[in-house]
Formats: sequence, structure tokens, C-alpha cells
Amino acid sequence: MRRTKTAGTIALAWWLGATSSWAQQQQDGAVAAAGEPKAAPPAQEPAAASTAGESPPVAAPATNPDTANRRVEQTKPWEIGASIETHRMIRQDDLGGAAPNKVFNVYGVYAKYDLSEHDHIGVGDVFDQRFIADSGETGFRSGDVTFRYTRTQPLARQFSFAATAAISAPTSFSSQKASIITAPSLLLALDKRIGKYVALSARTGGSAFITKYSSAEGGSPNPKWRATLSAEAEVTMPFHEPLSIGIDVATAWLWLYQVQGAGGAPNGATDDAQYPTQPVSQSYAGEIFVRYVLPSLAGVKSDFSVALADGDPALSYNSVLHDGVSQFYLFFRQTAEVYGTFSVRY
Repeated sequence: MRRTKTAGTIALAWWLGATSSWAQQQQDGAVAAAGEPKAAPPAQEPAAASTAGESPPVAAPATNPDTANRRVEQTKPWEIGASIETHRMIRQDDLGGAAPNKVFNVYGVYAKYDLSEHDHIGVGDVFDQRFIADSGETGFRSGDVTFRYTRTQPLARQFSFAATAAISAPTSFSSQKASIITAPSLLLALDKRIGKYVALSARTGGSAFITKYSSAEGGSPNPKWRATLSAEAEVTMPFHEPLSIGIDVATAWLWLYQVQGAGGAPNGATDDAQYPTQPVSQSYAGEIFVRYVLPSLAGVKSDFSVALADGDPALSYNSVLHDGVSQFYLFFRQTAEVYGTFSVRY
């Protein structure tokens, strides 16, 4: 759920994640402490009057010879990255239609460019790898290629705000079957640091689905709008700062087109004439995770994490409605999973 963070369902993709942060980015380099005095230049004694045949004393060099050849890491305006996730369902029996998803992989790639200190653009995609596929298919499918613009703004008291506008291209199998032309979206994020070791974030957003038809192939209703809400907390271990643990929760509401169902019923999703309009569906998800940041090597940064999750963009999320009744299931059998992620960026 933390992918960079893909905007397929509750979370936007790998980008913010809610990886991502779902993709959360780490700040490069150390920030100097506020008010820390700069090192004073070495003092030089006044030169004494030279005498015949005697050279004036040589001033001490202004450069520290112990640090003169030290290489300073240069920041660059661009970044590229990739990730791989391996998912495994917790329940291995009684999965019904979810049986092909017992084990699957998800790959992500992205590139971003900093237009300024606070303005960023990027593009990315995710790919699913299933190990049970239809005849003639490899089990490897692309998601929707997504283009993003993000504006970040630091605030007082260790708060920061970010707004991301995104638009997708219908490159995924499901988007093509649903005749989706594009899905513009907006995500608002508020982050808060508490001291050195605690990071909190809250995100809300919405998407509009521009489709050619009101229903997908097979007759199921297409989505019209989606609204999302999520929160995350991550704590860095003081005794070993590369290690952190966290938790995140999310929920989403989905509005569907009014289409005719089987037998002439007015609502394709419910086939129940008592509903005057297509009911709004709600889903939820959550996870607890452990992350470890590896040392950078030749400018390449990487980390890996392990999560216990209920719901995932590639797996689908847990619905509030079960058999027409609003119920909350913790780690529902068709959405409960464990997964590991390894990501690199340069």
C-alpha cells in the first residue's frame, strides 16, 4: 500500500507513497544545525620587517590539508528508481476467485526531475507478474503510465505540505477493458516531524475517470469518481537509525455509473431494484511494516521493507459491504498478505 507508492486504487502509485509512500522520499544529505558558527579562517601573525637576505615568513595555508581532497557529493536535479515486491497471501485455502493471486510480484519504475527546489515532475509505471495466467498470456501486465507534477512547501513547526496533480495513460489491461481514456487525480499531503525520530503524514485526494462507455466488457459498471483518505506513522529506532517501523491505514469511496444489470435490474453492481441509484462502495486497507535503509554506494540509495497488510493496489482492497451487509473484517482471507519490497534510486 505504500508504493510510490501507483494511483490504481486507494493510494497513488510508487511516487508518494506511500512507498511510496503506496512512496515517501528521503532527504539527501545532512542539514547543518541552525545557528552553527562557521569555522574561522586560520589567524596570521603580522609579517616582521625583512632584513637583508632574509625572506618574510610564509603565511599558513587557508585550506586544511586533511580535507582538501575530500569529495563533496553533488546534488543533481533528476532521479531514477526501481522497486520489486513479492507478495504472498496468508490464507492458502478457501480463497475462491483469488486463488491465482496466492503469490505474485510487482515491479515499479519511475523518473523525476526537479524544476526548482519546490517543483517536481515525474513519470512512472508498475507491472504485475502472476504465475497463473490465461492461455496465450505471460502473466506479466503493465499498469497505467502516470505523469505527475508535485509542489512542496515547508511550513513552520516541522510541517510540510505537498500537492500532486497526476494524469494517466490507459496502458493497463483493466483500463482498456473498461474503456478508460484517462483518470486525472489530485493528492494533498501534510507531513509532520516530531523531533528526530517520528514522522507523521495524512493524505487525501480524488480522481475522475473519463471513459468511453458507462460499463466495461462483460457489463460491470465503470467508475466515475473516487475519494481517498489515509494516514501513516513511522518511527526511526534511536539505537540504530537505518531501522524504522511504521503503520498506515486508508479508506476510499467509489462512485459507479448507473447501468442495467442481469435480467433487467437497474443496478449492475447489486442487481437489486430497491436501490434507486447505484450505491457508493467503500473499501479499506492497512498494514504494519519494518524498513531498513542500506548505505549508499556510488550515489545509489536503497532500502528494503517487510509488511503485514490487509489490501493492496495489485490485489484489491477489502470492501465494507459483504453480502449486502456493512461489516469490518480484520485481515480478510482474500486480502490478507505479507510482502517484501526492495527499492533502489539514483
